Amino acid sequence: MATFAFDTPCLGRVRRPNAHHRLFCLPFPGAAASAFLPWADVLPLEVEPWAVQLPGREDRFVEPPQTCFETLVDELADAIAPHTADTPFALFGHSGGALLAFELARALRKREQPAPTRLFLSAEPPPDVPRSATKLHTLDDAELIQQLRARGGTPPEIAENEELMELLLPVVRADFTWYETYEYQPGPQLDSPVTAFVGHDDPIVGAEAVSGWRSHTTGSFEVRGVTGGHFFVRDAMEEIVSHVARALLPPT
Repeated sequence: MATFAFDTPCLGRVRRPNAHHRLFCLPFPGAAASAFLPWADVLPLEVEPWAVQLPGREDRFVEPPQTCFETLVDELADAIAPHTADTPFALFGHSGGALLAFELARALRKREQPAPTRLFLSAEPPPDVPRSATKLHTLDDAELIQQLRARGGTPPEIAENEELMELLLPVVRADFTWYETYEYQPGPQLDSPVTAFVGHDDPIVGAEAVSGWRSHTTGSFEVRGVTGGHFFVRDAMEEIVSHVARALLPPT
């Protein structure tokens, strides 16, 4: 089983010195870097998997979780920028992580850093469309837990464990705070190609919604439907990784 090595608190990777590409994975609200660790077992060796560890979870458990979207993006840009010059890289973000990936690409451009070779934006509408009127971060604990269970993003062994949920709730609430208070600021289109993933049975985000990402890049654009609901990133991992690998690596 692969493990992440953390050169900085917020950025772990499975070291592959001979890799041709780096893949930085941005987590969805409530998730930790370990959500992407299984990807290392199915990604080709030519792709080096990296994952962002946000404060408040796993080995950063003692740190207060971040609630400000802009601060979070600045911190991620600081961490990732040194690793973008010597090897081509791509960004993958699921749900709220797709917004992080998009704004991270814009932040790197402002810093005159290399652009991602591709953005993989998963289960998330484009940034300039209205979000749900329901603000999960404002709900009381009982209502928030009910919503998390209904969405299916929390594994049952955690969702049904009151002590674990009590520990997890501050992180989840913080994540939904930065996600639900995000405000899109118009700017130039990105140049990177974009692949938008959507679950065939996703009750929250459909194919029409993710197709709106097309207007945010001058590069090529495609929508990829995959098996599963909103959290297909976990349930259809091999299917997604196969698409990612084909997009990043030249045909053999």
